[in-house]
Amino acid sequence: MANDDIYQHRLDFARITPEDTALLRQIWPRIAPALPRILTAFYAHITREPHLAAMIGTHESRLQGAQSRHWHMLFTSGSARTISTTPCASVRRITASGWNPNGISPATSSCSMS
Repeated sequence: MANDDIYQHRLDFARITPEDTALLRQIWPRIAPALPRILTAFYAHITREPHLAAMIGTHESRLQGAQSRHWHMLFTSGSARTISTTPCASVRRITASGWNPNGISPATSSCSMS
């Protein structure tokens, strides 16, 4: 399967249409200001679990920054190809670095679909 077909297959699987990508770009300005508060609440919630708190340790600020960039890319990338491939590159880079607390590899995510 050619790369463009793979990207389209991933989007089709996720049911992401060109209209969806346009809508994502439109609503990002409303989501972006709330994201720091959302991520802070998310980390406050998950760090109530001792094993998750231990994994996050002193990395919360860095992780929040990475998640902010991730969501920004998803909502504003502007092209189906970027929406499909950029997050996958991030997943691969993160899991290759050893940060894989739940044992999910790119091979078990939509990033491996071909």
